[in-house]
Amino acid sequence: MNAPDPLASWRLEVDKMVAKMQTPEAKAGVDRLMAATPEELGAAAVRAAQKERLSPLATMLPESDS
Repeated sequence: MNAPDPLASWRLEVDKMVAKMQTPEAKAGVDRLMAATPEELGAAAVRAAQKERLSPLATMLPESDS
């Protein structure tokens, strides 16, 4: 009796992830990343941190009437 491969689902997940990284959009994103200045990278990091920090709160805040 052959035991199921415990890594089969992980391999499938990694294969899908690698395929996504090969799309033209992903490649263009890497090109933008590599061409970014330190200032652009810093600003992007700040935006990402703010978005991550605020997103759980956004679901708890009441909607504004404006």
